[in-house]
Amino acid sequence: MSWHPTHTPWPGLLCLVLAALCAPDTAPDTAPDARSNARSDARSDARSDAGSDAGRDGRTALAQALRPLGPLRLLLSACLWNEALEAQKRGDSQAMADLADGLLLLEPGLGAVRAHLARVLIVDQAPRAPDDARHRALVEHGLSLLEEGPGEADALLHGALGRLLAVQSRSDPRFLPVAQQVFGLHPEEVAIQELRRAGDGAEDLLWLIELLVDRGQRALSTFDDRYEAQRDLGEAEALIERLPEAARWDARESTASLRSELEGRTTDDGSPRS
Repeated sequence: MSWHPTHTPWPGLLCLVLAALCAPDTAPDTAPDARSNARSDARSDARSDAGSDAGRDGRTALAQALRPLGPLRLLLSACLWNEALEAQKRGDSQAMADLADGLLLLEPGLGAVRAHLARVLIVDQAPRAPDDARHRALVEHGLSLLEEGPGEADALLHGALGRLLAVQSRSDPRFLPVAQQVFGLHPEEVAIQELRRAGDGAEDLLWLIELLVDRGQRALSTFDDRYEAQRDLGEAEALIERLPEAARWDARESTASLRSELEGRTTDDGSPRS
């Protein structure tokens, strides 16, 4: 791992350290990718390029996360993170991964950093990899960042892993077989399990509802399994009540389509329609 002082904007680094020192103790631990109430905003954010916005959001998250560390470790961690963001801007995936490893060896509890770096590796860098071997290495490294996180970051990391699995299973054709080999299950099944453990973030809940509805529709169309479809529908409808009011409309439309399909296959007394 090489050091490139010409790439490090020292005024920005100083501002990052000062921000961490001055950040209030009660500042929430916020994932670098913002959770929006509207599903369309959440999806576009998950698919956007990790450019200057990612760098700014990453510095904000780290300033909050580094607050309790003390000045020396804070400065070293800030330097590593700043270099990782500069490597990201240059498109140097290997340098970014090396710097991420260094930062997380120093401070493994920085869940927001794990989530952000995993997202950059899997969403931004892996689809652009020139060959399958490089793609696999980036995906596996990104997934390992989320799987090996500490217990106190559980909810954040479960949500980040669930969202990445859901997004990339649908947008990156090379991702599906790699993730399936890593987990031994279809990535969307793992995503459901992870998002159930992620807490009440609106984006996490919206993705979980969408995945449950999709699974219920597959159960009906492929196996005519009304029980499984009804179970997934019931869980999805209960989750809607945990969403902010502004985010419920899209989710209700999604569950309504599954309910309509399910009711079309049963009689008024609930028995299967012949």
